[in-house]
Amino acid sequence: MNRKVLRLGVCVGVVLFAVEGLAASGPSILERLGKLLGLDKGSMARVTRPRSAADCGWPVKGTSLLKLDCDAKTESLLWRCEECWSPVSVGDAGIAVIRKDGLWLVEAPEKARKLVDGPGFVSLLGLTVDGGKSLVVVRERPEGGRPVLGLVDLSTGAFAAAPTQPATNEEAKKLGHVRPASLQGTRLLSPVERGGKQCGAREVRVEPERGKAKERLCEFQPVPDAGSWDRFDPAWSGDDVVYVAKPLD
Repeated sequence: MNRKVLRLGVCVGVVLFAVEGLAASGPSILERLGKLLGLDKGSMARVTRPRSAADCGWPVKGTSLLKLDCDAKTESLLWRCEECWSPVSVGDAGIAVIRKDGLWLVEAPEKARKLVDGPGFVSLLGLTVDGGKSLVVVRERPEGGRPVLGLVDLSTGAFAAAPTQPATNEEAKKLGHVRPASLQGTRLLSPVERGGKQCGAREVRVEPERGKAKERLCEFQPVPDAGSWDRFDPAWSGDDVVYVAKPLD
């Protein structure tokens, strides 16, 4: 009887080892994320770039959410958020952005409402490919540990873990380097380096595909009577650009 139990235990162990091996050799976290967002491997590579936490801090938090009209070349204030980060367009619904107390939706200038209550949101990645009904987010686990991919239903504000999860701590770290909202078609928003740091920008550029010249989109025009700003994490909103900003020190 003990030999049978031993053999059974060995068989179960072999099966579990084989399943874990298959999981580990499966698609990377960026490939799985790309499927949720409808982006191919090349596009995911373009929107994934290391951030210098030592120089810039991560996440970079602004005191206001701003919008740049690229045709008129004018900047306008959307919301005085006090402390917010990782803006992303959610189509006609407005602009989603994170604060430490939850996920907020800015529906119109100075008109914001809390979509999901609670801390732990790390970054917003974009709308799902299935008609944009859900927003893909990165959120910390309440019990601690590595952050996970999640989906927020834009109509109800319900949060649920995404069906695909980071396999390793190393893969989870890559989620902080991904900014799909900066890509529209082949046009990738790229903040201009200032002072040797990829931090605040004085203008927006479009970084083209390899082998093509970089397109200068437009310089920022200051908000009237608002002083000088540092601007971070630009994202497309239709033909306009949104980002968080804070006054220069």
